[in-house]
Amino acid sequence: MDFNDELIVRREISLKGSNRCFINDTPVNLNLVKDIGNLLVDLHGQHEHQSLLRTETHIDYLMNLEITRSFFINTKSLFRTPAKRK
Repeated sequence: MDFNDELIVRREISLKGSNRCFINDTPVNLNLVKDIGNLLVDLHGQHEHQSLLRTETHIDYLMNLEITRSFFINTKSLFRTPAKRK
């Protein structure tokens, strides 16, 4: 598969119901298209919670939480109120 700055995902569905999938004009299977689609698009709306149910994304949420936690702990130390002078 060619790697470019541009990603073109294409799926051709015939009138008979068979389909062919391509990424940058390279034939791929439908599972690969689904996996890439899940990485590229996260729809938000009535069923927004559904991405939370995908176990493969749980580690990403935990990593983001840890990064955010570390950021706030480090930032908090920069803005501590000065000690009262005697």
